[in-house]
Amino acid sequence: GMNERNALGRSVKDSDREIDLKELFLYVVSYWYIIVAAMLIVGLIVGIYFAAFVPNEYTAQATLYVRNQVNEQYISSSDLTGSAMLTQDYKELIKSRTVVSKTCELLGINSLKDYGVTVASVSNTRFIKISVTGSNPESVTIIANTMAQVFSETVRSIMEVDNVSIVDTAVTPKSPSGPARLRNTAIAAAAAGILTILVLIMIDLFSNSIKTVEDIEEQLGIQVLAQVATVKNEKKKALGR
Repeated sequence: GMNERNALGRSVKDSDREIDLKELFLYVVSYWYIIVAAMLIVGLIVGIYFAAFVPNEYTAQATLYVRNQVNEQYISSSDLTGSAMLTQDYKELIKSRTVVSKTCELLGINSLKDYGVTVASVSNTRFIKISVTGSNPESVTIIANTMAQVFSETVRSIMEVDNVSIVDTAVTPKSPSGPARLRNTAIAAAAAGILTILVLIMIDLFSNSIKTVEDIEEQLGIQVLAQVATVKNEKKKALGR
């Protein structure tokens, strides 16, 4: 009945779609050398760029501890909650213009724009870590320790409490923390491969060229009665070319 014909029609369409996807896959695979070449070229360019033009980065880290403000022997849960909230306030204070400008003044530099400064608290604790990243290992160490010291003094002067301790001073890093040259090169090469595959697919999908008898019947809606073979080589031979 009607349902059977509809089901058969859907089955044929699904089969056609399956065949089309298979043909598309084989078409893309047939150009594997272009995909590999694109990946190698982009990977080589990005690799050379990172190796020759992107300097090593070094990170130094100082660790602070926010003590509870009460002097009682036993600390209640509300005290702990208050200290956790205070830790968040202190993270913002470290990045404030007051602390940054004082650090620059002590070090005799104009700004910290050439350095990456991050402030993070260890989850569910009152530890705060100040990380400074830059191209010179000695400089980032001095900046991290100076910021920690300036911050501790700022808390005493602004909040009139002395509850910040420097647990670990920053030590000069011996090995670079970045950049991730291999990872970035691999990502660039993979992106080039994916982009090349997408371009090949787009070329195939949007190609309006008629390649087979089936294409003529499908695109023009007419039936092909006969085919004429290509005889270019034979003509050339006959003309002595």
